[in-house]
Amino acid sequence: MRVLATACLATLWLLPGTLMAGALEDVIALREQAETGNALQLAPEAYARGVRALDQARELRAQGRDAARVDARLAESRAAFDQAIAHLEKARPVFAETLAQRLSAQEAQAFRFAGERWAAAERAFLDAATRFERDPGARAAERAADITALYAEAQLSANRTQFLSGARAMLAEAEQLRAARQAPLTLERARQRMAAAEQALADNRNEPEAATSDIQDAIHAAGHALQMARIAEAVRRREQTLEELVLELEGAMARIVAAAGLQADFSRPHGETSRELATELAAMRASAAETRSELAERTRFVLNLEDEIKELQQRLGATGADRDRLMMTLQAQERVREQFAQVESLFEPGEARILREGGRLIIRLTGIGFPSGSAQVPQNAQPLLGRLSRAISVFPGARLLVEGHTDATGSDQINQRLSEERARAVADWLVGELRLAPGQVPAAGYGASRPVANNATEAGRAQNRRIDVIITPDLPAGLP
Repeated sequence: MRVLATACLATLWLLPGTLMAGALEDVIALREQAETGNALQLAPEAYARGVRALDQARELRAQGRDAARVDARLAESRAAFDQAIAHLEKARPVFAETLAQRLSAQEAQAFRFAGERWAAAERAFLDAATRFERDPGARAAERAADITALYAEAQLSANRTQFLSGARAMLAEAEQLRAARQAPLTLERARQRMAAAEQALADNRNEPEAATSDIQDAIHAAGHALQMARIAEAVRRREQTLEELVLELEGAMARIVAAAGLQADFSRPHGETSRELATELAAMRASAAETRSELAERTRFVLNLEDEIKELQQRLGATGADRDRLMMTLQAQERVREQFAQVESLFEPGEARILREGGRLIIRLTGIGFPSGSAQVPQNAQPLLGRLSRAISVFPGARLLVEGHTDATGSDQINQRLSEERARAVADWLVGELRLAPGQVPAAGYGASRPVANNATEAGRAQNRRIDVIITPDLPAGLP
């Protein structure tokens, strides 16, 4: 009878969907709950006991051992995970900043680019968390602050390695080529740019893309120092004479001057030629800007003429009720044009661009100026948002959509999150300002996936960091 009961119990254990299989699933669910709560970092001993007992239970089950031994290990694992989960409530407030900084260092790939610093921070975190798990006593907050600083140092070191290692290598090579003696001014400038980039990374540790301009300056300055050192070394070794060097530079300048439609005259000091070239290029830029403005004005004029011709053709073909309906449509069209013009007059050039796509109006806000890495609407943007509110009020009953966009610096994941949060912040502001229901202003983020300018330039990146507010008026039937 005992043998029969044991056999039945073993069979019950091996069958999927039994109570024992359910017990295993419950313990696995507890483990996942503990991992989600960062038990591996905050309750390392209890979590390790739970994992060890769970692995033993699985091994015993695979070996076909009796259910009682398996059940004992599962009970031990359950108790350990329960203990770990209970301890999280005490540990989270103490180590909250440490966990956040650890995540930032992890996103910066500190484990790859600052391996020693990352390992030191991990060891310190494990030691402090273990001590706190055994005895939640004094100095826990102090230890947490020290560990947070270690992760911050690892993150900064990783950022510097990722973004400035190339510039450092060029500076080191320039110094080996005796740039300190042969190109001291250029070398000093490169060192200053490097120091500025390192400080920018330190000031924007969580958003290194905010330091992009300083990083690019450092890379260019280091490359310039290396190039100067190589030229000076070539002259020193008599691989190139000073005359050959000057003639090479004059040849490059002559090609640029010729492209600008000028005559290069090297019988005069080079400074005079470069000043003339700069003056001519400035005049060319001004002329190009004026030409673009005239072209845009003529394009608007032509489009207006086309609209008027279309309207006249429609009037000529209309009779009776058709003519009345046409007149109503034309009046509605004129009203929409007036509304669009009214919206355009609300904003300054640096604040927003007003675009029209069919029957939709796009207010492209580039002047909000969110702080780097933040979705908090800055206080100085309130006047701009007030004008946005007035612009929306011009179209009563219109459908609204707020879109967030970023430039291409930083990771896709961070850009996507930031664009969504910024769009939501503006949408929430509009809901409160216009006293609308929350669902009336949907928000969407597109990260860097929809650029409107070149991300390779600072000006282009500034245009891509934007909020688009799309207004779709309730137009009469048949209105384009």
